[in-house]
Amino acid sequence: MSAIVINNLTKRIGRNKVFSNLNLEVMEGEIFALLGLEKSGKTTLAKILFNYHKPTRGKAYIYDMDCSKESKTIKESVSYVPQNLLYQDNLKAGTIFRNTLSFHNLKNTEEISNLASYFNFNPRVKFVDMTDNEKRIMSIINALIIRPRLVVFDEVTKELDLEQIEKLFTYLKNERKNEGLSALFLTDSLVEAQRYCDRAAYLYEGEIKEVEYLKDKVSNDKIIKIYGPFQNLSAFIDIGARLIKNDPFEKIFYYDKDMVILSRVIANAELRNYSIEDSSLSDKITAYFNNNIDYQESYGTDYIAYPESAEKFEQEEEKTENVNSHEDLEENVKDNTIVFHGENIDNPQVVYSDETENPSSVTKHVDSDFTVEDDMDEDLTEGSYIDNVQKDKGEN
Repeated sequence: MSAIVINNLTKRIGRNKVFSNLNLEVMEGEIFALLGLEKSGKTTLAKILFNYHKPTRGKAYIYDMDCSKESKTIKESVSYVPQNLLYQDNLKAGTIFRNTLSFHNLKNTEEISNLASYFNFNPRVKFVDMTDNEKRIMSIINALIIRPRLVVFDEVTKELDLEQIEKLFTYLKNERKNEGLSALFLTDSLVEAQRYCDRAAYLYEGEIKEVEYLKDKVSNDKIIKIYGPFQNLSAFIDIGARLIKNDPFEKIFYYDKDMVILSRVIANAELRNYSIEDSSLSDKITAYFNNNIDYQESYGTDYIAYPESAEKFEQEEEKTENVNSHEDLEENVKDNTIVFHGENIDNPQVVYSDETENPSSVTKHVDSDFTVEDDMDEDLTEGSYIDNVQKDKGEN
């Protein structure tokens, strides 16, 4: 059975379209994350589920009940933890809890004591005297004391510490196992979604871009930051990494695949200045849905052991420019091969080899019929490309 079904849901507020034709299903007993950046429409969707907002078009159902027409029945067994909390300042937490039980025609206060003890919370504190952390814990307890079938959490972990987050998800998973509890987390925390949830949907620019199964993920998605000049981008792109920043002295890759393979690539690249971090939702969205970076790298680049500063890199470049021995030419220049060198491709020095591979017979030659722009990227710099262009000997 489905806990939540959303069919072609569209919502406009004034002239602003919050989302359009959303389709989503959360299964019973599932801990599901709807991931979206700030102002992506997550809270608006939650308010539609609880009939605080009306959809412009489409339908939403909770346990086969229409969210607009059967809201009162839905709220008897479904809890909502909003992002913003509004309670009377002089009310104690214990009073708020008892009012919630009374609204649901429940009298047993044992669950209040159990949850207060579990989360180490004092129910005698007035709302006005609570810290943000205590207010959040209070709101979570208030949602759970009725033993709901489904809980919708809207950005509830921001005020919690890591231990409290762990305890929350441990409780939810126990309740799922014992009572079949379902949970929908509206969040921008990719790390928490991937660590604790069964599936996640990505809400971006008013659309569900992707639904991802998370149960089998071995590790969270990562970003690899490489500091200093580095041009062998293909080593990472070839294993499925996505370039999300391409500055001269900082490259950032997004990676969501096998960490063992990534470790091997890093080791082979002999990287010295780099870091690996958990990816944010913004990183993932950039990598998959909003990436304007041109993936075409500078071909043939072999500079993989990058220095710790731009100055050192320039010194290495200088040394490379000065080493142009006959042995280098003998190794690199083959029959009918044109090799480009020089400060930039707009003013190349072209070396042409005829049939012999003897370095002494190598002469400089520029083919008047050959234009650099025909076969090469305008932005290529020295050492970035060796183009094996087969030329007809009659042209030379």
